[in-house]
Amino acid sequence: MTLKAILKAGLALGAALSLSTALHAQSFPSKTLNLVVPYPAGGASDFVARKLQPDAAAKLGQTMVIDNLGGAGGSIGLSKLINSPADGYMLALGTPMELVLAPLAIQGVKYKPEDFKLVAQVVNTNMILAVRPNLNVKSVDELVAFARKNASQPMSYGSVGPGSLYHLIGEKFSQTSSMPLKLSAIAALHAASICNLNEGCAARPASTWHTGCRPSGAVSHRPLT
Repeated sequence: MTLKAILKAGLALGAALSLSTALHAQSFPSKTLNLVVPYPAGGASDFVARKLQPDAAAKLGQTMVIDNLGGAGGSIGLSKLINSPADGYMLALGTPMELVLAPLAIQGVKYKPEDFKLVAQVVNTNMILAVRPNLNVKSVDELVAFARKNASQPMSYGSVGPGSLYHLIGEKFSQTSSMPLKLSAIAALHAASICNLNEGCAARPASTWHTGCRPSGAVSHRPLT
């Protein structure tokens, strides 16, 4: 996604947020709004939030503060939102990982996807399959063939963490391709540093392949009144 498209998405977010004024007193918003990003600063979610922030704040006429609160697959940030007053002053930048997968994979998570209300979908981020350049494979088929040939030594793959969307995609890829893979905690650290926005993927070498799309949206604690 280009910077121009992200800024345009920010305007869309601001417009969607402004529609909530019909559900509030006419003075809304009358104080600072908080946008919870359920991941640490510097990642893709934080990047998107900081591109959206200026336009959303300008549209609403109030300061919008970004609150980075990572951990537990994004569920810590979403838990803060769900425990806040449902008055529209706290929002979160959510993805399927913390909205859907975290409640399924983490026993301590008590919220459900239906506890939240979608305000607007603001961005789609691409996910890629990448291998080291010296592996000497030029396609997914060659990668699968290589892995099957060396099945006694399963290839390691990294994700942003166990139980994450990326982890499950890796396991599904392993099952459907009959390709032996194992999750590596060390590799996960490197995988987390790969930019998964469109402009970053475009600069990747031929040893990377697009594998899917992850939507991100602004959500509010239900009901937004």
